[in-house]
Amino acid sequence: MKFFKSLVTFVGRVFISLFFIITSLEKIFDWQVSGQKFVSDLALLHSHLSKTSWGTFFIEAILPFATTLLTIIIIFELVGGFLLLIGIRVRLGAFLLIVVLIFTTLLSHYFWVLEGEQRSLQLIQFLKNLAILGGLLNVIAFGKGDKPKKAAPSQ
Repeated sequence: MKFFKSLVTFVGRVFISLFFIITSLEKIFDWQVSGQKFVSDLALLHSHLSKTSWGTFFIEAILPFATTLLTIIIIFELVGGFLLLIGIRVRLGAFLLIVVLIFTTLLSHYFWVLEGEQRSLQLIQFLKNLAILGGLLNVIAFGKGDKPKKAAPSQ
């Protein structure tokens, strides 16, 4: 049973980490398009928010730093993904991925300001990210998942 449990937690970590590693590598190898898409997503979100919203001030503040922010996101995705994949400092890796996930989910999947089919599609993406977040929270809670239980002290 212990082998099965270790195998399942390892496979789970691999699946979660591959998502982040592959998407970060895609961003790196298609840097120009990734940067343009990131700025476009920020501008689109800005256009959906009301002009009196705190969100517009936030978007306006980070827009000039979009390239730097995208670079930080990619670094967090790669480092966090590889830490999870190789099983070293998995809680730190999960934390880095949670930071990326929260940030990108709120900036990219803002279903609450959309209507119709776009709203449905973004809601699905938002919920998918929440599911991944749940998996990462489990990694934070249980670590690698293969620590042996300590024996009770004998009397």
